[in-house]
Amino acid sequence: MWLRQVALIAHELDLVVGQLEKVLGLKTAFNDPEVVSSGSSMQSCPWAGNFSKWCSR
Repeated sequence: MWLRQVALIAHELDLVVGQLEKVLGLKTAFNDPEVVSSGSSMQSCPWAGNFSKWCSR
């Protein structure tokens, strides 16, 4: 089994994620509440059998 991960770090996470979802046809699958409690933001999304993670601080 292969685990592939793409990570994107952005200052304006909601803006960037919205653009990626629109252009690539992706849907956010998970918002990590533990990361939010530390003042950061993280969203995860399945993508063509791979896994992408989008973060901001």
